[in-house]
Amino acid sequence: MENDLPKFDLNLYETKWLKKIYAHLKEGEIVSYRYLKAELIDEIPINFDHSKIDHRLVRWGNQITLLGIWNIDPKSPYLKKADKMIRSIKELLLTNPDVHKLKTKEVAKKSNLSVNEVLIILDLVEDLGKFWSSSKSEEEFGIDNKVFDEYLKYSDLESLILESYNEFEAKKSNSKDKNISNKKDDVFINDINPIF
Repeated sequence: MENDLPKFDLNLYETKWLKKIYAHLKEGEIVSYRYLKAELIDEIPINFDHSKIDHRLVRWGNQITLLGIWNIDPKSPYLKKADKMIRSIKELLLTNPDVHKLKTKEVAKKSNLSVNEVLIILDLVEDLGKFWSSSKSEEEFGIDNKVFDEYLKYSDLESLILESYNEFEAKKSNSKDKNISNKKDDVFINDINPIF
């Protein structure tokens, strides 16, 4: 997985920001933007803007993604743990396809993870697909048909991350094409002189 995922150019301060979020994640914590800013006050400029970091690496300024983790620590155990958890859930669903909720304790036991790690990983995979339905708690999470299908089509973490990355790139490209097309239309419309 180390060579095939996209590597982002991060400056020193962006790297510090991501590493600090990751350090807290490893402790099982999600901290607020303000907490991070206060904690890094002597290490980053006061005008540091976390929103300039690509959202595929960090969500809402304080939640690192799996791609973000890979960019700062390609050998992170969270990458293997995420793959293991998704595969374990897939096995559970293949064994009992009519289940509509899974207990986090059951997933933890099957994947040899703690319940806290299961909850963290469910949050980490949130931007890569639909891996739990609207009902998610510390005790259980919902499995609707879309979630079921997401687990069944899973092959490996690298492919999942790349698929998500490529979908975003395609949307970004289409958005740019639309903007160019709209600008051309504006120019054409502005070039027409009114008869009246």
